[in-house]
Amino acid sequence: DLNISPRGWIAPLLEIYRHCKPNTLRLYPDTRDLLKRWAKQYQLSMITDGYPQTQKNKIDVLDISRYFSKIIFTHELGENKKYKKPHPLAYEMMLSHYRISPSQMIAVGDNPLVDFKGAVALGIPCLRILTGEFRRVRLPAEFSKNVYTVQTLSELGML
Repeated sequence: DLNISPRGWIAPLLEIYRHCKPNTLRLYPDTRDLLKRWAKQYQLSMITDGYPQTQKNKIDVLDISRYFSKIIFTHELGENKKYKKPHPLAYEMMLSHYRISPSQMIAVGDNPLVDFKGAVALGIPCLRILTGEFRRVRLPAEFSKNVYTVQTLSELGML
């Protein structure tokens, strides 16, 4: 008996969750091969939401950090998650970091409501992959001319 009221469970359980390393986490098929190939041709970057230590643990478990030249953890950018996606700040930071224009960057993601709004606002073309829990989320009409869609990563193999 830990002698903790149910309200007292939240903080310790959240701390355990934030620091766990999810050993059952897996990449979608073809992801590693695509990252290897693209990392040789392009400067890959990642913008990720969520508690930074949790996201870092996921990246470690998946063993993918080597493919990315820059990773931005949006929760580190301001208080109260102010700059998490879809806020455009992380995209602006990437453009500034690489000294490129929006047309020289592509945002890749699966959740059109979060991953693309900030990018589209800046004129960054987007590539949506219809995998996972967001594959049935409808693409907002205002994004249609800036967002290209593929069913799986294997469709991108030729790029």
